[in-house]
Amino acid sequence: MKKRTDFIVGMLFAAATVILIVIFMTNDAFFNWAFARHRNILSWYIRPLFIIPMVIFAFKKSYTGIFASIFALFTSMFWFSDHPTSNPKILEFLAYEMDYLKGTWTAPKILISLAVPVFFILLLTAAWKRNWKLVAGVIV
Repeated sequence: MKKRTDFIVGMLFAAATVILIVIFMTNDAFFNWAFARHRNILSWYIRPLFIIPMVIFAFKKSYTGIFASIFALFTSMFWFSDHPTSNPKILEFLAYEMDYLKGTWTAPKILISLAVPVFFILLLTAAWKRNWKLVAGVIV
């Protein structure tokens, strides 16, 4: 894929991810539908696996690959069918997660939440620069 095309397609995936997050955070019906499907434990297992292609595509300097992987990471929350669970620990965690996302956003909460995107930015930057020692350092 040409560099320009790769960049354009990558930015389309980035925009789709932002739109998805905005809809997720502002539309209660979609939010609840997604979390009902997130009860399926398969969505928990698959999400961390998307870190691998993100790093590989950063190494290859592919915007499309990086942002398609990020889009897949976010959407994988609701890929699987609604799976009612009776495990109280799972239900407790999901209730906490829903309350965290929909609760009041204070300055400390925002700063703590920024740790996740900062981690990914550092990880992808290290892979983009093909510095495997830095990739390992970020992971550690």
